[in-house]
Amino acid sequence: MERKKHDITKESRPRLMLPEIGRVEKWFKLSQKVNVTQFCTQSDGKKRVYNNKDAVIDHSTSMILDPCYVSYINLFVNGVLQPATLYEVKRGVLILKSADVPAKHVPLILQFIKIEP
Repeated sequence: MERKKHDITKESRPRLMLPEIGRVEKWFKLSQKVNVTQFCTQSDGKKRVYNNKDAVIDHSTSMILDPCYVSYINLFVNGVLQPATLYEVKRGVLILKSADVPAKHVPLILQFIKIEP
């Protein structure tokens, strides 16, 4: 007896067996306080070194902090997170190490995250 192409019987259907997963609850203790501040400036299209005096005061919530006293530092150039290899931060100084300099008026946002116990 010849079988039709589209003739699907109960035995020919694939079986899908899903394992039962028990419910597991995990509790995590978060730190007491996370403090996030930022230093904002604009590129002039030429320089690689920025100081506290270059801050856009209306948008900055801090000056350039000492990396020893913060947990994390992120640099955003024109809204894009940059790898840590492309910049260096010292107290009061941001140094760009990239091959090219951001275009004039491009925003630079240096974010400081401090996690306190």
